[in-house]
Amino acid sequence: MFPAGRIFFLAYQIAQRRQTAMDARLAHLGMDIARWRPFMQLAALQPCAMTDLARVTAMDRTTLTRIVDRLVKDGWVERTTPPTDRRQVLLTITPAGEAIRLACLVEHDAYTSEVIHGLSKPEMDELHRLMKLLLGGMLEEDPRTRDLVLDLPMPGEGGPG
Repeated sequence: MFPAGRIFFLAYQIAQRRQTAMDARLAHLGMDIARWRPFMQLAALQPCAMTDLARVTAMDRTTLTRIVDRLVKDGWVERTTPPTDRRQVLLTITPAGEAIRLACLVEHDAYTSEVIHGLSKPEMDELHRLMKLLLGGMLEEDPRTRDLVLDLPMPGEGGPG
């Protein structure tokens, strides 16, 4: 039996190595993993308030605002203010952003297939179930965030990607 903390060490190793590989795969599209993560989560939630995007990305507002500013500057995301509540800002992906999103999904899907090729469907299902259980426990103090994060469609799940 290994120490429980090893789970987090392995999760960190997976995340860091995936980040490096995805940065390399997305570079030719003008995208990087730091922008890609919130961009893809925005696609699943749009139109989306910054507060909800901050919840699902687990990013601080300052960092997320800088990333969104860059996505807006790139022409991939648009900020709008609903006429019913001028204090709120909603984010949506532009047509140019949708084209980039689809191109990024090709890279994402190819890399994911390479990484998980040795796992069976039952192993993937069990891994997914255990990860959701672990994360759900970490988010039990914040039910709104827990529901957003655990129910957010991911690429390949039939949602926006």
